[in-house]
Amino acid sequence: MAMPLAGTFDYAGLVPGKTDFQSGRWQLKERSWAALPELSFVERHLGLGGSYRELVNHRLVGLQPTLRIRGGDLILEATGRDLAQIRTATILIDSSLVEYFEEGDLLTLVRTNTADVGVSLLRDGRLVCALGAVTIVPIGDVLHVRASSPYDFQSPMPNGRCDREMWVEVSKSDETVRLRVGDERRIGDYSVTVIRCREDGCPGKCESVAISLHDAALNAASVHSSRLLAGPNAGLKMMDW
Repeated sequence: MAMPLAGTFDYAGLVPGKTDFQSGRWQLKERSWAALPELSFVERHLGLGGSYRELVNHRLVGLQPTLRIRGGDLILEATGRDLAQIRTATILIDSSLVEYFEEGDLLTLVRTNTADVGVSLLRDGRLVCALGAVTIVPIGDVLHVRASSPYDFQSPMPNGRCDREMWVEVSKSDETVRLRVGDERRIGDYSVTVIRCREDGCPGKCESVAISLHDAALNAASVHSSRLLAGPNAGLKMMDW
């Protein structure tokens, strides 16, 4: 069963100066949240109310958590109990990847209803790196990524044949490639490595992919980070109130 919206998040914010990485003053905002309208007569008759609204309106660490970075830990902290399910949630990435963060970059952190996590970093609208569940985070306009689903086995490949294996499809301009688990490919200015393809199940799993500008150290850090995000519960550590 997929988790309710209260267990998910879709946070984004601009990277501050590096002196503020551990200050607790770096604030992110939830992009997907919208207040619910008043309950209808039918919903009231069914007894829906506070608990129903909590499941839909809340997010894991609220609507405007702060972010602190300590080593490779991205520590999200709720600013209060209002609309927050837990106090803190920590995403673990390769610590050397943080060195590539620059002031003014757009960082996006998403947790899906399958408990998978995606991370992306954009600089002036251009992708620097994307990690984990890359199909649910912004990656700019240069690359387009699509992950197969169990209902997509008959989707034709660029060569016209049908493919019955799970894959991740990456496109740039007129170039399209399909990659499977363990595949690595350079596409234009980017390196792409597939850690995991999408998995069927209840609720199943999203893909885990590393995409980064072609640079040996950045590629290695991105691949390691995506492996961490492919672990149990996406490597997320949580602390309740």
